[in-house]
Amino acid sequence: MKLRPGTKVNPPSLSEEILCLQPKCNKTGAEYQKEYRLRLKESKEKNDAHQYHEKIRAKLWRLNRSEDGKTNDRELNRLRARRYRERKKGEGKNTTKATKKKVTRAERQMQKEKWCLSKKKQRAQMSSQAKRRMNEKRGAKYAATKAALTPVGSLTVPATNGFTSSTAKRKAVSRSLRILPKDPEKFAEVVSAFVKNATPRKKTALKQSKNSVKSVVQELKKTRTKRDSQLRHLLHVTTAIKNKVNKRTAHKQLGFSWNYLKKPHFPHFQNLRKHRTDAFSTTKAKVATDFYNRGDISREMPVRGKTPLRVMECTTAQALTIFKRENPGFRISFSHFHRLRPAKTKPISKTQLMQCLCEYCVNISFLLETFNKNALHYGHKGAIIHDKYAASDLTLCNYVNNVPRKECIDRTCEKCGIGRMDTHVASLLAAHGHAPVEWKSWELEMKEKGKRMGLLMKKASLSDLTDVLKEKLDPFSKHLVNAKWQAMQFDKLRNNLPHSWVLFCMDYGQNYNCHFQDEAQSAHWSYQQATIHPIRMNTFLVKECKLIERFIFLMELVLNTRTKPFNDASYGVKDYGFPVEKHFFGSRHGKGPCDGEIGVLKKCAAVAVKGRQVIIRDAHDLFKYGQNFLSLPRDVQEHSHAKRTFFFVRQGEVVTDFRMVRNNDLKPIPQTRALHCFIGIAPSVVTACERSCFCSECTSGKYVNCKDATFVGKRSNYALKSGLSLEMADGQEADATSEANGQTKPTYTYAKGSFVAVKLYGKQSCTSRSEDDIHVNFMKRCGDNLYNWPAQRDVSWEPRENVVCQIDFPDLANKREQFRFKKSHLTIIENHLRVEPYQFK
Repeated sequence: MKLRPGTKVNPPSLSEEILCLQPKCNKTGAEYQKEYRLRLKESKEKNDAHQYHEKIRAKLWRLNRSEDGKTNDRELNRLRARRYRERKKGEGKNTTKATKKKVTRAERQMQKEKWCLSKKKQRAQMSSQAKRRMNEKRGAKYAATKAALTPVGSLTVPATNGFTSSTAKRKAVSRSLRILPKDPEKFAEVVSAFVKNATPRKKTALKQSKNSVKSVVQELKKTRTKRDSQLRHLLHVTTAIKNKVNKRTAHKQLGFSWNYLKKPHFPHFQNLRKHRTDAFSTTKAKVATDFYNRGDISREMPVRGKTPLRVMECTTAQALTIFKRENPGFRISFSHFHRLRPAKTKPISKTQLMQCLCEYCVNISFLLETFNKNALHYGHKGAIIHDKYAASDLTLCNYVNNVPRKECIDRTCEKCGIGRMDTHVASLLAAHGHAPVEWKSWELEMKEKGKRMGLLMKKASLSDLTDVLKEKLDPFSKHLVNAKWQAMQFDKLRNNLPHSWVLFCMDYGQNYNCHFQDEAQSAHWSYQQATIHPIRMNTFLVKECKLIERFIFLMELVLNTRTKPFNDASYGVKDYGFPVEKHFFGSRHGKGPCDGEIGVLKKCAAVAVKGRQVIIRDAHDLFKYGQNFLSLPRDVQEHSHAKRTFFFVRQGEVVTDFRMVRNNDLKPIPQTRALHCFIGIAPSVVTACERSCFCSECTSGKYVNCKDATFVGKRSNYALKSGLSLEMADGQEADATSEANGQTKPTYTYAKGSFVAVKLYGKQSCTSRSEDDIHVNFMKRCGDNLYNWPAQRDVSWEPRENVVCQIDFPDLANKREQFRFKKSHLTIIENHLRVEPYQFK
């Protein structure tokens, strides 16, 4: 398996999503480019380099442009400019306004003469009809201007400004001041006469102009709305940045105090305000924000975007209690902790419909709900147990390193246990133990077609309810601890994945029903279904790596007595050349990234079908839809660390004959559901323990020095074959170790899809195979160093020792799907018996 490296030195985590089918994003290409340009502008060096690169690229593109292309570009630019002017003209904006250039009087006079001559030539060439149209247009414009200035039934002043620009206003004031007398007394008499002799309309306009900014500020002081507060702040800041003369004017006009105007209001005028010594730092805030995204606090939900949506599995108050217990040095209030919750992490109250929940947790919640209701009704507030986590902690000792002791959850500790419940509820049961109560419970009930899970109503006394609660709490603490521990280990491994490791998170998705829009009535009984198997892949590569050191599976379903998946993991080194591990989430708590991908895929497909964008008849149509619309990256040439790939597996395409041979006579592993970690150590031999651990010692293979060995549990070896003992298993493990160290002849392993040359002693079908045989798919010679795949598949099982050598992937010779191998490999092959290149299945 060849993994492409990342481009960054320290990428956070390179993830690749591989599933039967998944979703596309909401953003368009233009939005992505807009965000990319904004990110470039944040760094001046990157922006300058980008602009220089774009300048060179555009210049080269224009040089290589053909004449037809240039003509087409000029025509498109002309049409684009015309549409732009029409759009701006419709908005009432001037599109012909250009930056004014300073010119001399002589240049201005020359320009006027030039315009005069050109206008004279234009009028001489105009027809009488054109002159008439121009005069009509000029008259209509004059009439519209006059109508806008004419009062209609009142003395109201038009809302528009009388001057077209500030320059026109300044010139009008300058001309008026030149003709007015310079003496103050004469000036006052003349202006008073102007006002006295003005028309009523001019007096109204003059009265309206006296409403200064000071009156506006006085009105703002009387209101307390958010908009007015923002406007007051804007006026304050605007006046604060002006010079000393303008500050005096603002003091008089706006009514601001002189001391306030002298204070600087921007960071570059003075140092920033000092922070409190006990303020919550940004580092601590990041710790609290990351805490919300932990697997035991929130779970991923379906979302089309790249950032996953998460929903909390506990209340914010419960999360704060856990956070303070794990971080005793942090002093944080509930309101501050609530504000630090990420926008993509929704509280538990925002969940619209809770489905696919753990029945153990739900039944405990139902019991506590009824118990607390009765305790509150009878006035025993001290007996209230707030939630399932508080009920579990009530029966355990204090945590050590944020986890309980193994003796406590195994119920072998003498200091804690279910007996603590008796002390906690003694006063309530002594007074009201015989009170009748009713509660809900999810249980298996017998139906016509077998047992089905159903919601039942239970009736008993309060003391009986307490006995049921104690009975369910006995294994419940281990159930919660396992779920939390496995989720934490998954996050730990995903965020700190060693180099050359591959992490797979796999799940079984619910089948997709192929519905139709505009569906006929009888089609309801013949729906086709598509099986979905999502796989989330994580790698961490800083350079190209062709060798996988370890393969980690994280499954969401613990099979009860089936041993075949564990037997396949034990053959990891023999089949693939690297060890395989299988780890499982806590029982009923396996919600992970795969569930979100399944939901997104189904949602996108359903929306596309409803919108008549696609017709999905069967699994292949669903595959084509996902491949065409939901694959990432969308551009094949684009380099992206996050990828999404689709595979379509036809029925019967997966060959499992060799697994059927080696999976015969397997015996089950006892108490499989209590184990969450399985590691293959030799063929048909695995080691298992109660919980997974990915500390530094365990990731390096030194399980004896595990830091959490006491809590994880003892690792035990299991022989999966009926006739295989642990002594024989130890021998196989020693042989495998010695071969890996080069003490014996190494076992040749070939990755699936690789090309090799093999000795072929005639064509015959092989019915009896050993475990060392490999499954091959032969190619057919069709020319000089040309091979292709035959129409009828030519497959066979061949002994591994007959392999001559491994061959590099051939090159595609032509469009007829014919391949050509290197001559160096063909020379080696020709020196042996008749062989044919084939691809290892």
